[in-house]
This record gives sequence, structure tokens and C-alpha cells, in this order.
Amino acid sequence: MSFAPRKYLPHLVVCSILATFTLTAEAQQNAIDNELKLLDGNWRVIQLAENGQSVPEDQMKFVLPGGGIMEMIDETILFKSPIDGNKGARRFRIDPTSYPKKIAIFHRDATTGAGIYKFDQGKLVVCLSKNVSQQVVEFTASAGSHQTLMILERFEDGKSIPVPGYNAGLPATPPREATSNLVKVDSPPKPPVTTTASSTSVVQAPAPGTAPANNTFVGKPVLTDSQVHNLILGKWRMNDGEGSVDMVFGANGKFQTYRYFQSVQNFQTVFVPTPISSGDWSITNGRLLAKVESSTRASQINHVFEPSVRSISATDMILEDHFGRVTRAVKIP
Repeated sequence: MSFAPRKYLPHLVVCSILATFTLTAEAQQNAIDNELKLLDGNWRVIQLAENGQSVPEDQMKFVLPGGGIMEMIDETILFKSPIDGNKGARRFRIDPTSYPKKIAIFHRDATTGAGIYKFDQGKLVVCLSKNVSQQVVEFTASAGSHQTLMILERFEDGKSIPVPGYNAGLPATPPREATSNLVKVDSPPKPPVTTTASSTSVVQAPAPGTAPANNTFVGKPVLTDSQVHNLILGKWRMNDGEGSVDMVFGANGKFQTYRYFQSVQNFQTVFVPTPISSGDWSITNGRLLAKVESSTRASQINHVFEPSVRSISATDMILEDHFGRVTRAVKIP
């Protein structure tokens, strides 16, 4: 007995392939979210080597942004220059499903570095090449490699802390004279298996430059302008060069900014909100466009501010202006 092929079989095969792809993409995104949890926090570089040369700690401030001290939030690196105090930011993307794990660094819209990273006994080891067409395959900064190798440790309140979930068997600071440890680092222990994913939303605008073909990065989902608009609605507090300032973004497309000044009322000291400026706001291509219509400073009237929204969630927002300066805002009731 013979059977004619069923017409719906090809459709089932296609559905099966699509389902497999969806599950794979979901698993990859979960891996990225879990890895970003481990990367979030304050880090400092404790060892640095470039192209076969070890960089002394007192020289790092001239070589690394922030002098080697940084904070990672989602897919953003924040730092402050130890020389002039200016704040800056870099964006990064990771692929923890590859071996070795891949990382790419972006500044504005250009890829400025690509390489690999790993967790090694409570430390973070990163090997990068400024030549983004060069595929970094091992953790080395030997002469002629034109690569940079960094060992970073997490810290809070000036104290070293290990990466959660990893064996903190190394001393707080590896011996400086062990140059061979800089050039070649042993394989890391296997990371713990986790099943939960981070819910923090990230927007990257404008879209980063294309990573090199030999480094495939799957960043967190880019939010649409509408999603960013909905997240930004409400009241935010930030610090500028003059102190604390509150910004209120309304659903009607209007914004207002306030400062709080001390005043005495009914024999009590209170802080009175004083308007600074107001105008129209919108989100376009991941940028916050704020046109000032009225202000206590005449020079600001009709001025348009357009920082990029580098990261945003229900509680935090990171803005970057066209000079690369970073401002962090916190949502308040």
C-alpha cells in the first residue's frame, strides 16, 4: 500500500524550523540578560597590558577613560575623567553564547574595539583590539598582537567584591610582577546555570555601527520611539553643575523644569519648587528633543536640547549629549 504525500507536511516542517529558531533566539536573549546582571555595577582595572607592555597603575589615568574606574549599567559604560572631571559613556554589546564570549565597544556610532571576555575566579578579564576587523581568539597582549588585555575587579565603598556566582579564589589584587598572568590567563570556571531574565529596557540611539562580520553580537532589543516616550512620561531628578533639578514630561508634549530653593514659611524651613524653564518635548530616532519656550535665562529661549537616550527603564535614564557628556536621571513619584 502506498500513500500520497500530505500537502500540509511542508508547512509543518517550516513551522518546526521557525519554532526552533524562536526558542534559540529566546535562549540567547536570556543568556545576554543574565550576563548583564553579572556585569552591572562598579569596576576598576587592576592590571593592564598593551601589545606586550605592562601599564603601571599610576599611568592608567592617561591610557584608559575614567582612569580605569567605571560603572556598567545595562549595555552602557559610565566613567569620569580623573584629569578634568568630565563624564563620558561608551556602549557595548556582548554575545555570551559564543566561545570565547564576545564583546564590542561603541563610541557614538562607531565600533572602537572588539574582542572577547570571561569571568575568572571573581574577576573580569577583557581582551580587545582596536582593529575591529581583527578577530581576537585568545586572552593575550603579547608583543605584535596589537591587543589590550585588562583584568578588572568589582568594588563597592572602596572594597573589592567578587563577581556573584563565581569562585573568588584569587587574591584581591594579583601580583603586579606576574607579567605572564597578564599575557595569558587560564580558562574560566563554568558559569552557573540561570533561567531568569532581566526586565530592564534599553534603547540605543542612534543605532550603533555594524560590528565586524567575525563578531556576531545580539544586543538587547532596541525600543521604539513610542516605547521610550511612554517610559519617559512623569517626573525625573538629575544633578547638573548647579545642583539638583527636576524635569516633568507630560503626555501633552510639554515639559517643565524646577529647582528647589530653601525658604522660611510659618517659621519653618521648607524647600519651594521654582520653575526654571518649560517648552515642548518629543522622542525622535532615540533622541529627546526639548525646545525651550520660556526660561529664567533669556539665552535659553528657543534653544533645542537633543541628547540621546542611551538607557532607560522604569526607574533610571541615561542621557548623552553630542559632546559625549553623560547625565543620569532617576524617576521620582
